[in-house]
Amino acid sequence: MMPLASADMFGSEGSGNQKKFWTKDNRLVKLNSRYREADKEVSAYELGTMFGLDMVRYEKKEYMFRSQKCIGCECENYLQPFEFSIPFSELFSGSEAVINFNTRASEFFDITVRLICDLTHFPADSVRRYIMQILVFDYIICNEDRHLSNFEIIKNEKTGAYRFAPVYDNGLSFLKSNAVLTQAELQKRLKKYKSMPFSRNSKTNLIDLKEARKIAYEYKTNADIKGGILNNFNIAEFHRRLANKRLDELLNK
Repeated sequence: MMPLASADMFGSEGSGNQKKFWTKDNRLVKLNSRYREADKEVSAYELGTMFGLDMVRYEKKEYMFRSQKCIGCECENYLQPFEFSIPFSELFSGSEAVINFNTRASEFFDITVRLICDLTHFPADSVRRYIMQILVFDYIICNEDRHLSNFEIIKNEKTGAYRFAPVYDNGLSFLKSNAVLTQAELQKRLKKYKSMPFSRNSKTNLIDLKEARKIAYEYKTNADIKGGILNNFNIAEFHRRLANKRLDELLNK
């Protein structure tokens, strides 16, 4: 059981926030808050890998912190030597783009794509697809915490080359539950579910439903080749059921 030191902790200790640490071997540790994020991170990693996405791999582990046993998860630093990450949010802070509550989701999306293209000179189609793949994934896992600070571009300061960041930070997914819900409770939570970052309406947040369905079909095909979502027992039972349900619903919208 790995001991964790307060000196290595960063971020807020506020209620509901995860305590986070960088270890000496350059691994990120995140302790569970009341939402028990570790199981959700592991399930999201397994599911995204089945779909063919580039995912940060999380492992659930036990730790000792302040003389107490804690549950959490950890992952390797996904940055290579000479690399640094650029959150999408930083692109807006340095631009003249204005986003407010009256901005349509599609317009917000298009502005985001344009800002990334201006920075990286990537083709617009590849930028659009990268974002759409994550939006569809978030729809399937009911991720409530995909904001413009955990969408990233990575730059190598030595070569000047850019690349897309892998998918990470999925701890507030699966309706914040690890336990199998009753049908009534499931429907109640699905009605309350709010998406991000382009619209709080999960369907509108998909931007282009036709394109979203194509991506969902690719995900289902890839998952079926690997045995199917419901047969991956590294994914918690409720998470398997919910993801399978959401994927089927999207394909039949």
